[in-house]
Amino acid sequence: VFVHWGEYEEFIDFTGKSILVTGDPENPAEVILNGNGNGTVVTFSNNEQNESILTGFTITGGTGTRLELNDFTPSGGGILIINASPVIRNCIIEGNILAEGGGRRGGGVAIWQNSEPLIRDCVIRDNEAGDGGGISVSLGGVVTLENVEILNNSARDGDDSDGGGIYVLGAGNEQAPRISLSDCRISGNEGVFGSGIYMIRCSA
Repeated sequence: VFVHWGEYEEFIDFTGKSILVTGDPENPAEVILNGNGNGTVVTFSNNEQNESILTGFTITGGTGTRLELNDFTPSGGGILIINASPVIRNCIIEGNILAEGGGRRGGGVAIWQNSEPLIRDCVIRDNEAGDGGGISVSLGGVVTLENVEILNNSARDGDDSDGGGIYVLGAGNEQAPRISLSDCRISGNEGVFGSGIYMIRCSA
């Protein structure tokens, strides 16, 4: 699926399909998916694998999805990944802000439940959540970040705001996430605990 230059109020759910959805990998700022404050912009939640590929977009204006597994608080403003392992390349994920309230995770990207995504050659900036302004990883999985810039994201939830850039949370050995970072830049993020990265019950 090829998308021409322009700005679209559009929401993409891969629904388990093994497809390539591409804007302009060389100029992702020219192909904009704008949620305009109406939920998660891109969703992978049907066991997508690495044949499900998103590349060449700016993803903005997302406000997340209220998840039962997160006590019905918003998660995943720009991109939401649940039990899936897609590839996200050459994207700008910016300006996604989760609604006020406790428990908000993953302003830019939220990754849940044994997912194993690859995020490569992306910029994740100026997003906001309660925890994990840029990225949150919860309840298992193996997340790989390669050449990703995570800049100027904010964790804002009063005195309990963790991981301005990245927030990683496990729940025992069977649900301990692992995160791998290669050639990444994490700068200018804000949070009460772990402005850049906050990790608990997990490994890197």
